[in-house]
Amino acid sequence: MLAPETPKRFTPKSSHRWLVVHVAQADMLALCIHIPNQNEKWNKDDFWKHVCGFAKRNKSERSIILGDFNTGLDADTENEKFRHSPQFQKLLDLGWIDCYRAVHGDRREYSWYSPNGNNGYRLDHCFLSAALATRLRAASFDHEVRATRLSDHSLLTVDLVD
Repeated sequence: MLAPETPKRFTPKSSHRWLVVHVAQADMLALCIHIPNQNEKWNKDDFWKHVCGFAKRNKSERSIILGDFNTGLDADTENEKFRHSPQFQKLLDLGWIDCYRAVHGDRREYSWYSPNGNNGYRLDHCFLSAALATRLRAASFDHEVRATRLSDHSLLTVDLVD
């Protein structure tokens, strides 16, 4: 059985963008995040430090990290490069599985577009620990929610099986 994380010790300064949920029925720990943009008052480097800490502590557990990462790898942009790709890459180096890439390989698909142009970015991600990787069945984006302006991001859906 997974033990819940101690909030004060493991929570970044922008704690309103960080939620750890223990899903008892699935014996799974989920970290739900909204990583700050580079130009926001919240410290993006501090936030990434905490994400990588969670990833290290829980890489062998039944864990998931999901949300708006406001970064990715350069292969996940239409034009501009991401600033925090090394931190993003660290999750992969720790053995975490990028659900979208595991299902779609090198396919390019963007979950957000800049309002100042037609620059697409895949900002929304879901990572699985190795303990959950074999449970992945599907990962896809629903772009209708962005197209109809219910959100400025496309909806990422990940399907896991028991």
